[in-house]
Amino acid sequence: MARRAAPCQDRRMNVTDEIWNRAAMHDGGPDARDGDLHLAAVIGTHGLIMSGGLIDAVQRVAPEQVANAEAGYRWLRLHAAADVIVMVRHAVAGGALDDDAIDTLEERVDGEYVGAIPSDQVIVDAFEARFNDDPSTFAPT
Repeated sequence: MARRAAPCQDRRMNVTDEIWNRAAMHDGGPDARDGDLHLAAVIGTHGLIMSGGLIDAVQRVAPEQVANAEAGYRWLRLHAAADVIVMVRHAVAGGALDDDAIDTLEERVDGEYVGAIPSDQVIVDAFEARFNDDPSTFAPT
């Protein structure tokens, strides 16, 4: 989910593209600040969700990464997406994967996630809003 700036865009847009790409390809970079880390967690998790579904994403990563993703969505003010991650985390911890109702749960949580994040642009817009609020939460480019 890397972004590329159009040649005619101003410096501010180039900065946000650099931050986004650093988060997407380098986990926020070597001098990552809170904003970089939250954005990287969301981009990575969103990619996993889009390729295999939310339950699959939660199963694939360490619990710490799931917690970081949840915190990242909340930091971006995407609370509905974070709430769905919490729901899946609790369901998995409660043994839902051993239940015959796994298909129903998977359909429900994937639908709720898509309801919260209907397109990649929702994440882009949330990131840009946070950048505009306080660019110092991201490492300089």
